[in-house]
Amino acid sequence: MSQGSLSVQVGGLHYCELPVQPFQLSAARDWDAFAHTIMKYVVRYPEKGGLNDLKKARHVADLRAELHDQTEHISVGEFVKKNGLGHLEEAALLALDIWVKSEDPNGAEYRMFTVLMDRLIQVRTDEAFSEEGEE
Repeated sequence: MSQGSLSVQVGGLHYCELPVQPFQLSAARDWDAFAHTIMKYVVRYPEKGGLNDLKKARHVADLRAELHDQTEHISVGEFVKKNGLGHLEEAALLALDIWVKSEDPNGAEYRMFTVLMDRLIQVRTDEAFSEEGEE
């Protein structure tokens, strides 16, 4: 199995040094985002967030139970508008929605999403650098 992205971690080493990473377990078990997040907090608490991570895991368990049968439809556009996100964030989230629903996890939808994410990162990095220069 190629390690590729599993050998990289942004902002720490608490996952990439594990023999089996949380994403590997979630993918193998087909866990939803709630279960993955719970497991992530339980795994990382000794190295990163301590007791707060365990409390976060418990909170996410409550969210999963509460939202499990949610029938209210929320569009990406509505989410973006209500949360005050920008156009680049909206484009990335729309591309994510399309990719998640696609048949091929490595197909054109994935490539479009990564291009938009790279652009979002670059623009926000440039903005942060510009703001630092103004100080």
